[in-house]
Amino acid sequence: MPHLTNLIAGLAGGAPLKQGRMTKCIAVLTLAASAGPAWAQNDARVIAGFEQSAAASASPVQKVFADLYFAQALSSRMRVWGDLRLSSMPQRINSTAVTVVADITKAVTTMPLNRIARSGEFLVGVETRVSGSPGATALSLIASYGATAPLNPDPQRGRFLRQYYGGVRVASRLKTPLTLDAGIGQNEAISGGSLQGTVLRFDSFYALPAPGAGFVYLYGTMLMKANGRGAGSDLYRLGVGIDFVQLLKALRNN
Repeated sequence: MPHLTNLIAGLAGGAPLKQGRMTKCIAVLTLAASAGPAWAQNDARVIAGFEQSAAASASPVQKVFADLYFAQALSSRMRVWGDLRLSSMPQRINSTAVTVVADITKAVTTMPLNRIARSGEFLVGVETRVSGSPGATALSLIASYGATAPLNPDPQRGRFLRQYYGGVRVASRLKTPLTLDAGIGQNEAISGGSLQGTVLRFDSFYALPAPGAGFVYLYGTMLMKANGRGAGSDLYRLGVGIDFVQLLKALRNN
């Protein structure tokens, strides 16, 4: 418990972790996500990897990211979920398709946590399944609310950039885990710092179908202003990462 308390304090902006390594954060969250019957009956992912992102009017940058997701069932058709994403400062990434898994592992085991938690985004929401089966393909209605902590915050602003959406989610487990979200709402990070206009949001997560590589995920996010006018800019993110929950399960099965 002291180690977990220390970790939470560090994430909350308190005293820094004594060793401050991303490995400890990933290890604690992975063990929590893979232990106990509640987690086994629901969904959780602890993904770390590399991403490229850019606004419509800016050059793309590469970062190390961590994505922490959970979903807890409330009934046979409804559940709540949360998604926390942390990103590092922009940096040069020279990985190839052959070396990306080893490079991600190296980055996770050597990068201090205070270097990766330089900007963040969180969403909490509710999901109601309207058709299909959770074990196959399901269509759900979703609603979410959250905020973004930008890389370069405005010192005159006293709160995070808010966002909220309503939309649909398609989740499939027929061959490999696949999730597609499409939502409409508002996002202060896209509309110049205020809740105005309409923002479209698209998110996808896809596990590679290659044998023995189901723990490697591709993901993409697109945020677009529906009217195309006013302050702010569209944004995209593309990335590849390792789901440490699935990796742990694969190691246990071998």
